Amino acid sequence: MVAAVHDAQGQPIHLGRELGRGGEGVVHELPSHPDWVAKRYHQAPDAAKQQKLRLMAEAIDSPLRNYAAWPEETLHLGENGPVIGFTMQRIEGRLPIHMLYSPAQRRESFPQARFDFLVFVARNIAAAFATLHEHGHVLGDVNQGNVLVGADSRVILIDCDSFQIQVGDALHRCEVGVAHFTPPELQSIASFEDITRTPNHDGFGLALLIFHLLMGGRHPYSGVPLADHIGESLEADIRDFRYAYAKDAAQRLIAPPPKSVPIESLPPAIVALFEQAFTERGVAARPTPQQWVGALDGLRAGLVQCAKRAAHIHAGHAQECAWCVLERRRVRLFGALDKPRSARKSTRPASPPIPERPAFDVGAMAAAVGKMNPPQRVPVPWYPPLRAPDPEQNIEARAMGLGATVGIFSGVCGMLLVASFGMGAADGLLIFLPLLLLSVVLGFIVSTFGLHYFGRRFREYEEAYSQFRRLHERLASLAEEINDATAVAAVDEWRNAERALRQFEAKEATALAQFKLDAADGGLRRFLQGKLIEHWREPRLSRLERVRLRAAGIETAADFDRARLVKAHLLRDDARAALSAWKLQLVRDYRRQAPTAAPGLADFHRARAQHRIALQERLGAVYAKLEKSMQRGSLVLAARRNQMAALQAEAMRQHAHCEQLARLLPPPPRRPGSVLP
Repeated sequence: MVAAVHDAQGQPIHLGRELGRGGEGVVHELPSHPDWVAKRYHQAPDAAKQQKLRLMAEAIDSPLRNYAAWPEETLHLGENGPVIGFTMQRIEGRLPIHMLYSPAQRRESFPQARFDFLVFVARNIAAAFATLHEHGHVLGDVNQGNVLVGADSRVILIDCDSFQIQVGDALHRCEVGVAHFTPPELQSIASFEDITRTPNHDGFGLALLIFHLLMGGRHPYSGVPLADHIGESLEADIRDFRYAYAKDAAQRLIAPPPKSVPIESLPPAIVALFEQAFTERGVAARPTPQQWVGALDGLRAGLVQCAKRAAHIHAGHAQECAWCVLERRRVRLFGALDKPRSARKSTRPASPPIPERPAFDVGAMAAAVGKMNPPQRVPVPWYPPLRAPDPEQNIEARAMGLGATVGIFSGVCGMLLVASFGMGAADGLLIFLPLLLLSVVLGFIVSTFGLHYFGRRFREYEEAYSQFRRLHERLASLAEEINDATAVAAVDEWRNAERALRQFEAKEATALAQFKLDAADGGLRRFLQGKLIEHWREPRLSRLERVRLRAAGIETAADFDRARLVKAHLLRDDARAALSAWKLQLVRDYRRQAPTAAPGLADFHRARAQHRIALQERLGAVYAKLEKSMQRGSLVLAARRNQMAALQAEAMRQHAHCEQLARLLPPPPRRPGSVLP
């Protein structure tokens, strides 16, 4: 039993068994109050910290108690002695938030969690921040370790004694912080001791936690660098606002990681809040917790269930389930990983035998089809294109223009005649006026004649063109009837069925080899996805490096290779070598213990046999149809071909007539006209 301490009233408090121990203190049970625990520091804190704990205990109320493990009472060494700790509510059945937003750890800790659960938890985190800010306090040291969540989605903030507390005029700052959760404007400072945090600073950490939850555990500033100096330090990328999912991410020299959740899978309102939180605009004003609560409530209201998988809940604005798209790329974020078939305990009855069928001789059938001398497909006759009659072709304007040209020419000739004889003004006018009248009359006569002539030619051409089109359409229809009424269509169908069967048989060996390769790769992938870096005890990999790996989406042995570790600049050389050696040993262990037979091989052979039989049956049915068509189609074929030959001769004559009439028409307008193909 630990020595007794006293509460603020001087009453002795007996501490029970130790529940946990850290660098700062020890957490004990309280036998007299089972719903509380006591945190006892190894050494009494300084006077400022003691005063901070007193103020926090005096300021507690129901809203704070609902969202935070807030100090309930201070603990003292002796009556009226220095503050040595405090009591707080007992938190059980809750895990750090990264155990939920990390896909690999979620499969172990929250295997039934779906996207709707993540959205609700994100909403509760925003509500917790809102409550804290409404009381005038700031969390300050936002990180993945001081937010706990349970299966009921309730969120509890812990390590509250490190928060920035404001009670009246008294301000007690938060003196610590985690670099990956520190906003860009504070990345370059050396110490937080003299920095007064603001709710806007908390807004960065809040947005980051929500991003982790909605985007598969990814960090918004961890992406694919588009330049050599990018991506070497996550802290530097945060400082430079290199938000990988921004609309202008390319200008920020970074791109989203491959196989990550597309930002478009979230509603535009959520995307806009992330854009505000993680770009330069956020320095002035990031989304408030209340804004996040409203936006996340809107997202929850619009969630829909995938039609293919019950475990997939996604935003209703998306045309396709984002989780299905990722699974096709071998990224599973929701639902347990498929176990290898050899590891499953099957309760199903024995699989039915692989169907068999007598030998099917495709070569003999193809030879028989060749002896049938099937007809060739009748093509639609082709003719040189004709100029289509243009309804906007103004024959009247062209005729008037021709008459005006003749009139003007006559008038100019009269003027030249008068000038050539050197007549005076009066005599010249007497001769010029009759000539002018004569030119007007001549222009009118030419215009009238041109209008009549061109109009008649245009109508003749329009009628001939329409008749040719009807003939051409009838030829196309007749060719289609010949191809459908005879064995031509059946021949095409048989050739397609034969090609499908031959292609299937040609790919048989390749498909089997690929199946065995995929089965082996899939089993190894599932094995490596079950090996969490978090559970790998290796002193060469520091806690900070583990946090960096998690921020980059590297959580299991399946998430990395040596080249990616080198490119990411996340680890020291000895840590990178240790991690690579660990994965190599895991691969060797799997291959040594892996089953020799590929799981599901019998099902694969059964499916292939069923497909082969279906193709053979289709080919046989088409062959029978071809034989029947050949017997009844010969008379129809001869009659229709004679009819088509007569139509083709008539169409050729009509086409030549159209070309002759087109040469008599005025030139076409200066724009492309429609043509008959």
